Amino acid sequence: MAKEEEEEKKVDGDQPPPEAILETEKQRDPDEAAFAEQAIHAYAEEILQSFRENVETALDAFMAWVETNNTEQQFDNAGFTQQIGDVFLQQMLSACGGKDTPIGAAMLDQLGPLVELAVRQEQQSSFFVTELSRGARDFTWYLRDNLQSVLSNDWDQLRDLAYEGSQDFIPALHAFGMPAAEWSATDMQSAMTAIAEKLRDGAPKTQEEALDKDPKQEEEEQNQLLMEEEEKKAAS
Repeated sequence: MAKEEEEEKKVDGDQPPPEAILETEKQRDPDEAAFAEQAIHAYAEEILQSFRENVETALDAFMAWVETNNTEQQFDNAGFTQQIGDVFLQQMLSACGGKDTPIGAAMLDQLGPLVELAVRQEQQSSFFVTELSRGARDFTWYLRDNLQSVLSNDWDQLRDLAYEGSQDFIPALHAFGMPAAEWSATDMQSAMTAIAEKLRDGAPKTQEEALDKDPKQEEEEQNQLLMEEEEKKAAS
């Protein structure tokens, strides 16, 4: 019995402790680490450029629609811009995986205050939409330049997945909130246009009709529209 224990200790003594093995596995060649980080940044920059272009294209198309249809300046008010700002934030947050992802949380911190300020300062809808476009652009640039900081708690894990040319980091990066490569801003444009069309089609045609318009009814109609958009989004 004593002989067996002695042999077992001898075998165990030939192996380094688990802590030492783990520490050895964590050590990486500095050049490998640099290449892994370059791969992550290059992929993120490509995705963010596409994302930014899609958002800007959708907002430009919506703004062109507004300018064509805003004959009575009915879209130049805080009530309308607030609804458009809400849709913008909802769509951007959805693209970034929601507020519980690191990138989604960063997006909300960056763009939430911007939308609130623009609603207060920009009564003219075209100027307001321009501010949204600038906000989307600035956020993608911020994320591109500060990706490691935004993902500070997950960066080591992400880098480990990118070693030796592996692309295993890609699904992990999207899980942290990077927009999908195939993301389209069509839903954003459609939701904004639907709000504008509802306002345009429901606007009073005469001064008498305007006086008869019940403010409470108008508010209920706007709330109903938002609920319908949310239901459409959930169904899709």
